[in-house]
Parts: sequence; structure tokens; C-alpha cells
Amino acid sequence: MNEVGIKLGTGVILRLDGVKNSVEHVRITLQVLNEFASSDTGLTVLTSQSDSPLYDEIQNGSFELPNYH
Repeated sequence: MNEVGIKLGTGVILRLDGVKNSVEHVRITLQVLNEFASSDTGLTVLTSQSDSPLYDEIQNGSFELPNYH
């Protein structure tokens, strides 16, 4: 809780910036997490639905999702 009694939390979307910028995305994410020092952090993984613009970008090769390695 902060000084006015509000519980804070953070959320992170993994794979959000694709392969091209993944190292920079991780660096900035860690910087932000360290700055806010929240005790509650949620992680989610970016996925695409088949009828979304992101899915189209993945299919045509203009966006590459990082793998878990």
C-alpha cells in the first residue's frame, strides 16, 4: 500500500514488442518494475486471435512473436 492506503500492482505483457525489439522491451520492463517496486505483479503472454490485425502481421511476416527460448 502506498501512503494514502491504495494497494498498487503492475502488469506486464510478455512478447508485446516482437522479436525485433525484445531485448529493449525486457530492459525497459525491468527498469519500470524496479522503479515501482510493487509487491503484486501480474504477467500475461501476448497471443493473437485469427481475426485480428496482429494475426495478419504474423502471417505475412511483418511481426514475429518471440519464442520461449
